[in-house]
Amino acid sequence: MKKILYSILCGLLITSTSCNKFLDVNQTNPNNPVAVGVDLVLPQALAATASTSVTFNSYGAWTGGFQANAGGFGGFGAVLTYNYTTSDNTGLWSQSYNNINDFQYVINNSAPTGIYKNFNAVAKIMRVFAFQRLVDVYGDVPYTESAKGLENLTPKYDKAEDIYKDLIKQIDDAIVSINLPNDKKTTVSLARGTNGSIDITGLSGDGYTLTGWKKFANTLKLRLLIRIQKVGSLASTYNAGKASLASLGAADFLTDDVLVQPGYAKQDGKQNPAFQTYAYDAAGNATQSSNVPTWYARAFYAGDVLEDNYRYGATYRTGTNFNQLGYTGSDAATSPTGSNWYIPQTDESTIVGILKGPNAPFPLMLAAEGYFLQAEANLIGLLSGGTSAVNLAFHNGIGQSIKYLYKNASGTPTETDGDIFGAGGYVDSYAADNASRTDGNGYLADITSATSDEERLEAIITQKWIALNFITSNEAWAEFRRTGFPKSNPTADGNDVSSIVSLQSTSPRADKLPVRVLYPQSEYAVNAGNAPTGVSQFTSRIFWDAN
Repeated sequence: MKKILYSILCGLLITSTSCNKFLDVNQTNPNNPVAVGVDLVLPQALAATASTSVTFNSYGAWTGGFQANAGGFGGFGAVLTYNYTTSDNTGLWSQSYNNINDFQYVINNSAPTGIYKNFNAVAKIMRVFAFQRLVDVYGDVPYTESAKGLENLTPKYDKAEDIYKDLIKQIDDAIVSINLPNDKKTTVSLARGTNGSIDITGLSGDGYTLTGWKKFANTLKLRLLIRIQKVGSLASTYNAGKASLASLGAADFLTDDVLVQPGYAKQDGKQNPAFQTYAYDAAGNATQSSNVPTWYARAFYAGDVLEDNYRYGATYRTGTNFNQLGYTGSDAATSPTGSNWYIPQTDESTIVGILKGPNAPFPLMLAAEGYFLQAEANLIGLLSGGTSAVNLAFHNGIGQSIKYLYKNASGTPTETDGDIFGAGGYVDSYAADNASRTDGNGYLADITSATSDEERLEAIITQKWIALNFITSNEAWAEFRRTGFPKSNPTADGNDVSSIVSLQSTSPRADKLPVRVLYPQSEYAVNAGNAPTGVSQFTSRIFWDAN
């Protein structure tokens, strides 16, 4: 599906924040349209969000303990040393702002009331989604003056705290729009699109009610509020958000995975972007063989930290090799053709796991994450369910993680809810399998055996980290920075299962890790008057980073 670029507006996509000051000689070309309906732009923007998510997952997988370098390859550079430059990870910036431009176009060309109100609301929700993860990587970024194209090529940078505060407001505004009555005679259905609608499983509904989008919005709001819970300057925002959640129950948050399906197919340019990046292209050529999973990640499945037979076989293929980030010895693990995270089967309809195939839907947010957010929210009093709600959300989070891994490429679960969530089912068996561990880690699989809120928080974040493994690794990495969980030993060396730290780390921090990436060189080239200076990947923490 071809992405609608902003040539439809000014001839050439000129992102107000990546600020490539090119002048388009064809901006008056009569063969190019000057306006496109929001019902065409929004589906393309959602598909672009999926593609951008692969870049974020890759960044989070390297830094967050999921992925290491394979043997026999060179040129990893800053991936292993953390000695980032302004030329590293630039796709996080450019792809995000391209995507934000798309959503801003929809917002600018629709209204929070009227026939396109639902398009306006969904674009606001997705703009929040895009900006939140951008802030979590960079901190201060252009916000209020961003996405203005030629009107402002040198936008100011807004404080990350202020952006978070407004993102919460934007979610509330979007929910107000969704709640307005729909007149099916005049309101345009979100499912309508001349180029074909995009399926957002569990969210779109009939194109009018958008009940699922409200759940997604509430869950994003929960994520934002949890991040700022200890930020003193945002105490009033946090308390107001807490008050607004008081009337909500578990059913008001995500109960399904958010899966984008624009019509992925085993065709050039149409494959699921994660499968295209990490497994095979449409011609059957392996596309990624320079990375392998870490010993650290394996430890949460293979018994070193936890025993997890249910998810291990649906996460890594048989015969997977593991390595520690930064280990480059002659015996460093190599990667098989087609990725360690792809589990091929003779019958493709039976393939499950992380990379389910070229036609599989792409996850933007897992229901598992939503439940773990609820668990923490109840633990800290952001939601009022108390201990029983903590335990139930934790149980459901693990179950939803298992359920997602055992979905096939059509998005159909291959395991029943009863077998997963029911009494004596997979979740209960998982807790029982780890109950008698001599290292005392059983509470990480069964939160009811935790003896303190610190242990409960560790269990929640550890299980979230497992659930997001190589799916939305950037969120797991953000939660590690915020909480310090799962635990990592910074002094480990060799193929040690206890450390996410690269053996070639140059970080002066006690944990030997970075805390952010650097702004791209393009900003210092064309927006030098606003781009922050003196930024360090080791000392310039994101505002919510408690570590």
